[in-house]
Amino acid sequence: MQKQITVSQILEDLENGMTRTPSDKRYNSEVGSIMEKYNLTKYEVTLLFKNEKLKGKKTKQPKELSFVLVDDTETTENVVEEPSPEIIEAGNSLAKKLNVGILEDSEVEETTEEVQEVEQFSEVVEEFNNIHDATVTTEATEEENNDQLGW
Repeated sequence: MQKQITVSQILEDLENGMTRTPSDKRYNSEVGSIMEKYNLTKYEVTLLFKNEKLKGKKTKQPKELSFVLVDDTETTENVVEEPSPEIIEAGNSLAKKLNVGILEDSEVEETTEEVQEVEQFSEVVEEFNNIHDATVTTEATEEENNDQLGW
């Protein structure tokens, strides 16, 4: 009984990095070759790629890199950026949850209730700053990685 090989299978194998034969210069033993996978002879592989839909099709190189390049020659600790809309929204949401209002200096009266509100607001601001710092660090790292990868 003859094997049945579909054009879509071969195209998928090429997309996944398989070469036509193990002797191809881009051959990777971890990925394999079409010749090995389907147990074909070199002649059969040659005939296979004479199909109109497979003519000229090449092995695709994997797009995933096996490394992440980190530039450790520069520091980005003193970078000051405007907070993103997500951070502002998170801060406002926290303030609403704590029912805290922003008071003008002239309106602040040193009552126990208002002092508690100011303390709660300080906690919200501190949490907001922590969220902002974490986001800025993440965004800076992502930008550096993208710059280094040329994106």
